[in-house]
Amino acid sequence: ALWKFNCGVIVALLQVLVLNTNLYYANNALGVNASDPCGQFKWLKTRLERAQEHKSLVIIAAHAPPGYFERFAEVPFFNATYNDAYVDLLNEFGMIIMAQIYGHEHTDSFRLFQTAKVGMMQSVAFIAPSVTPWYPSTVPGGTSINPSLRLYSYNKTVLLDYSQYHLNLTKANGPSENVSSNQEAFGLDDIHIRGNRLERPEWEFYYQATKAYGLQSLDIVSMVNLYDQLQSDDNLFQKYYLRNSAGFNDGLCDEHCKKSHTCAIVNIKVKDLNRCMGYNHSENYKGLPKSSLKPHKEVPIFIMEDGLPVNFPNTSSSSPLVIAIIVLSMSLTTVLAVILAVMLVAITLKRNRMLRTERSLPVVDLTWVRRQQNYKQIP
Repeated sequence: ALWKFNCGVIVALLQVLVLNTNLYYANNALGVNASDPCGQFKWLKTRLERAQEHKSLVIIAAHAPPGYFERFAEVPFFNATYNDAYVDLLNEFGMIIMAQIYGHEHTDSFRLFQTAKVGMMQSVAFIAPSVTPWYPSTVPGGTSINPSLRLYSYNKTVLLDYSQYHLNLTKANGPSENVSSNQEAFGLDDIHIRGNRLERPEWEFYYQATKAYGLQSLDIVSMVNLYDQLQSDDNLFQKYYLRNSAGFNDGLCDEHCKKSHTCAIVNIKVKDLNRCMGYNHSENYKGLPKSSLKPHKEVPIFIMEDGLPVNFPNTSSSSPLVIAIIVLSMSLTTVLAVILAVMLVAITLKRNRMLRTERSLPVVDLTWVRRQQNYKQIP
């Protein structure tokens, strides 16, 4: 925190609140349905109230962000028990939150938080890419990325900028250039092998946020303007998309891909995300698409309240009714297979008996001459 001395009284101007959001992680079954794991919601609200009372600003720092994965908006980060509650709490104190800083995603993106009054944006979350290359990707929509590090700069009132660094693996694994045959061998944690030569890996400055996007700072107004530009300027969006994978060339982002990004950035709750993506959404979640909707063939019709989409490949639990239907279907299939096998054996045996009987019958000569001879023998 930054401090100011005023007539002997210490006044906090900026606080950094570090949260353990792994308590709310979608794949953390231990936290599901618990009212307030470790009392963190209560603690966070108390600290935010205190900061508001002292007119202090706050930076929220945590590992996993709330909301959904922008590259495949059906993938949740939080489970539904806590996602909306967490978002509502931050929105309640959005005016004193300078910025939110997260990781977890592995990709480079941001989120805009709005109050219950639609269109009232008041807090921005930045999501930095990871050091892990994440290859091969195990998450729908996931991509390989270049290992990355980020450095934020701020003052007592605003997040000024960030500098993004990365290790370009495509370049590092390309043809070796200007490598001396007697190059010094560094420690194993500091080398890169090209054929039979050793070379120090090169971390590079990738981009500076304000210069890359033409911003004055990274406050909420600037980031809302950036979001508007990403929607209207496809050239700028494709640059954002390349940075999303930390410079790994993942091709162009088509219209559905772009919609997934833009919807996930501003819609942190499942109902809002469903509405933005054009999925059918009803209170009982029947999953029937509206006649006017044509969902993308690779994604489900809608996302359920538990944070998981219909037919999501990683769904770990199933309805008892569904399980019963599957078991019954498998049993009926087995019974039918046995009946068909018995019928096939019976038909085969009967056919063999008929063939043996046919072989025992005399062969009748039905040529014309023979028929005439047979006719003359008739009295």
